[in-house]
Amino acid sequence: MEMHKEALLNARNTIILVAVFITTVTFAAGIAPPGGVYQEGPMKGKSGDIIPFKKKPHMRLLSIAHKVMWVAIAFMASGYVIAIWVILPHSEGMQWLSVMLIALGGSSLGTIFIGLSMLLVEHWPRKFK
Repeated sequence: MEMHKEALLNARNTIILVAVFITTVTFAAGIAPPGGVYQEGPMKGKSGDIIPFKKKPHMRLLSIAHKVMWVAIAFMASGYVIAIWVILPHSEGMQWLSVMLIALGGSSLGTIFIGLSMLLVEHWPRKFK
């Protein structure tokens, strides 16, 4: 039983560490973009893109990266809800807590992804015009 508790604590700490790492890297990339930021001239305050690209392959790459990002977020959020469900007590008097967690987590994730799907379906006709 003691090893099980320790394993759950280690899993929780690992999830927290990975979440902080992802947040830190994302924040750092936003503050200091690749190529830096122009300090003077007409481009002042804009990022200096050091990677030459053609528009069509670049847009395709961004589209794929956007979809992969949402899949990663879906798995991270689902993993978070599942991890909380695993560590909750499942005794007779506490089952309502598990039900509420699954209901709130599932409904919020469902609402977000239904909304994103609606935006995607709305975007398709504009894309093919």
